[in-house]
Amino acid sequence: MLERLTLACCTVLLMAGGNSGEEARPRRRIEPQADRSEVAKAIARRWFDEVINQRNVDVIAEIYSADYVHHGPEGAEIRGLETVRRHAASILAASNDRRAVVEQQIAEGDLVVTRFTSSGHHTGMFQGVEPTGEVWTTEGIVISRIEHGRIAEDWEIVHHSGF
Repeated sequence: MLERLTLACCTVLLMAGGNSGEEARPRRRIEPQADRSEVAKAIARRWFDEVINQRNVDVIAEIYSADYVHHGPEGAEIRGLETVRRHAASILAASNDRRAVVEQQIAEGDLVVTRFTSSGHHTGMFQGVEPTGEVWTTEGIVISRIEHGRIAEDWEIVHHSGF
């Protein structure tokens, strides 16, 4: 009986990572899914960091797939890279000091949820609205589907103030 108990204790210690009197310590294991989630979040952040904050519409082809589809509020849709470029250019032209902040991101599988705030002075025409000179703030949540390292599809809900 004592032999079985000793054998069981040694087995538990070996399984826990301990040996010959050393304390068992937990081993940190990085999950491949965690790495993929971080990559997916970085891809989804590029719109905010590079297009809006750096005012660089040239990176759009690196961020979005050729057959990209954006599902916006009230059934609005943006399809394809050229339409994304025009949309980005219109946002940047409407606010020469616009900045975006990614407030929070959650990723699971091929989906990334990003909560963001973007603001700047409304200094140019946007979607038929004359410039007000007021701070124009957009708060929103966008769900991005990542495919082959690019955003293939977005679903977005936004709220504008000062527009």
